[in-house]
Amino acid sequence: MSESLRRSKEEILFGILKSCSSEKLTINQLMICQNLSYRQLKSYLEQLVRSSLVTIEMEEKRKLVGTTQDGLNALNRYRGAISILRGHARESSHNIVA
Repeated sequence: MSESLRRSKEEILFGILKSCSSEKLTINQLMICQNLSYRQLKSYLEQLVRSSLVTIEMEEKRKLVGTTQDGLNALNRYRGAISILRGHARESSHNIVA
């Protein structure tokens, strides 16, 4: 097996956005569902907050992470790009520009 089981940075960012797109999650919930340490998650969240793709809000004593509208748009674009790369694009998208 020559394929690596490691996720790319983009796959991890996509996973975080996707995880908190339908409902806000706590930091601990995100750590568990994305299989990341606190330090790793914190670094990715800082990048996503700077890019305005997620928000972090305090509710009682918990930090809740939610995907913003820009984050949802990024998710849709990412899914679309993956779909095209896998060959699931519509006929009109098959035109090659030379």
